[in-house]
Amino acid sequence: MVVKRKKRKVDSSKFVHVEDDSPIPPVLGPFQ
Repeated sequence: MVVKRKKRKVDSSKFVHVEDDSPIPPVLGPFQ
């Protein structure tokens, strides 16, 4: 469960980065 929690935090950071970079928006769909 701890790993999932950490992954969730990374997703939040990646989400902002992806929105700013907008390099691979489709990765966010399956990643979430």
